[in-house]
Formats: sequence, C-alpha cells, structure tokens
Amino acid sequence: MRLLADENVPAVVITQLREAGHHVVAVAETAKGLADKDVLALARHAELVLLTFDKDFGELAARGVVLVRLGSMSPGLMAKTIVAAIACGDRWSECFTVIEPGRVRMIG
Repeated sequence: MRLLADENVPAVVITQLREAGHHVVAVAETAKGLADKDVLALARHAELVLLTFDKDFGELAARGVVLVRLGSMSPGLMAKTIVAAIACGDRWSECFTVIEPGRVRMIG
C-alpha cells in the first residue's frame, strides 16, 4: 500500500509499515508543518492514502483517508494494530476509514 503518514503518526508506526512492505512517505520527514488542506492535496496529488490521527480530516475528505482512533495504546501495540488492519483491506483509496480498538470501519 502507498501511504502518506501525517505528522502525528508515531515513528514506530511508520517503521513497522515500511518493514511490512508498504511505501510510506512521512510528512514529518518531508514537509513538516504543512497545513491539513495541503497535506490532503499532497496525498491526492501523489496518489497516496493519508494515514492520520487528526479527526479534522473527516471534515475535509471522504475518500483516501485512514483515521486512527486507538486511544492510549502503547506505540508498539498501536503500530502492530495498524499494520494488521491495513493488511486486511483493499479499498483504502475508495473509502474514509476509521481504525479503532477491535474494529475497522470503512465508509464509502
């Protein structure tokens, strides 16, 4: 999968996604401080699915956004949960998706 990791995605999540074979561009590494609308534009222009912890993106877009709502999980467990969830789907660019403890909701 081709992802754009928003600036708020922990480094351990990015590392584990890359180790699982996913192409991940990290905003924190390439465009730190970019406004939300510009992050979304970057994702769309580069044909990347946006991975974020920022619920504001739900208002900006309905497709191609994966919102992570895993509460206070440890970064390591959070990374494993996200990698496992992404491995189970194939409609990421077509949906607005929410990853929550124990479930993945794909809308669209």
